[in-house]
Amino acid sequence: MLEIDPNCASAILTALQRSVSGARGSIKINLEVVRPGTLDSLEEHLARAENQHHPGYFHLVHFNLHGAVRKKRNSAVFLFSKRNSDGAVSDETTRIDAHHVAKILQRYAVGMVVLNACESARANCGDGSNVAKIFAKHGIKNIIAMSFRVLESASKVFLTSFYQCLLLDRMDLSTAASNARDILRQQSDREARFNLKRTLLDWFIPVSYC
Repeated sequence: MLEIDPNCASAILTALQRSVSGARGSIKINLEVVRPGTLDSLEEHLARAENQHHPGYFHLVHFNLHGAVRKKRNSAVFLFSKRNSDGAVSDETTRIDAHHVAKILQRYAVGMVVLNACESARANCGDGSNVAKIFAKHGIKNIIAMSFRVLESASKVFLTSFYQCLLLDRMDLSTAASNARDILRQQSDREARFNLKRTLLDWFIPVSYC
């Protein structure tokens, strides 16, 4: 599976947050990063926010992790960090069924999700392997996911444009995704091995479920 910098999305969002600080009037971006990257840390973070604020406090959750499709079982999983028996975080990952993650997001009224995980909208292995569709069935109304594997360089181009359109230009999710795909189409050179660049037609990989 292709490696994507785990700080890719947070770096983009942090840069946007700084750019609007005191410069965009009523726009305010509240960015919170869950660490360590375990499922229980995510659930505890959502529960704490609900207790301190209100249900549905977070408008959007971005998953910057790997996913996998289990073809024989027709199911999809997320690869979260794993805790050892002593509670410490292991270097290994643990597979969590997408339905379980979707139920947690539904419980805390998360309405928008962005999935960096490759093949998180895979549509050729049955509905059970399509994370985006699973999330939609659990009431999450707006989802961005990847239909195939995606390069880190493409992911950065897409996410930068997408969040610019969504958060700063106040576009709805599907319009922001469409604009970001247009940028991918226009900027089709991707970083490859040996400091080379290759032109790829990968603009169709990010998809939106609304």
